[in-house]
Amino acid sequence: MKKNRIIAGIVMLLTIFAAYQLYNDEYSIRDNEVEIEKAIMEFTTPFENNRGVKNPVIIDRIRVDNKLLVFYGDRDVEGLFGFTPLHRGINGKYQIRNTNYGGGNFYIVGYGFKTSKGNYVAVGGSGYSRRIASYKVFSGFLIEDAVELFNGNVDGSTFLNIYEVDNENKFPTVKIYDANGTDISEELWNDFNDVPSGGVGKAELFMLNVFIFIILIIGLVISKYFWEKEIPKVE
Repeated sequence: MKKNRIIAGIVMLLTIFAAYQLYNDEYSIRDNEVEIEKAIMEFTTPFENNRGVKNPVIIDRIRVDNKLLVFYGDRDVEGLFGFTPLHRGINGKYQIRNTNYGGGNFYIVGYGFKTSKGNYVAVGGSGYSRRIASYKVFSGFLIEDAVELFNGNVDGSTFLNIYEVDNENKFPTVKIYDANGTDISEELWNDFNDVPSGGVGKAELFMLNVFIFIILIIGLVISKYFWEKEIPKVE
């Protein structure tokens, strides 16, 4: 009888271990540049795709609620910038679910994202012209119909600023200004036609969570069977 309870305990431990390994395989990125850069490269260049971000470099990263927002470029491609919000798991590691990258037309770019607590817009810049003294961020693509969300000043250094906004703005528009407040967006615009661009994403983890739940239920049923097997039945 004691042997059955030992078997029940072993089954339950193996079940928990298997479920944890599945979860840990999905949430496997530690908060360090080497692992994040490798994850971005693998995520944006599946099946040895010719496009994507082949040699990513982390410019900056900031933790916002349950996510780690990463602002990155490519060591080999001038003008390429991207953002990815890494999702934090209960194991303290992160998972990449989506990313957007492309040409930063004046080396200052915006990106909208959501967390468990609110809506945010990030603005990041690196290597931009010293003539740029400030920026304004608008909702949507068309300035004529857009609303100014916020603005900020720059001093020539690399930056990543996060702003909380009322509504979701996935693709905000950034315009740049000189020290006199003159809009110089068109003047400093770079086409970057040869810069790879794209958005990569994968589905939510609903099916993984279901699979883990099924494994735990099966393990619990088997473990319960062996645990109760030694209890004598009352006639």
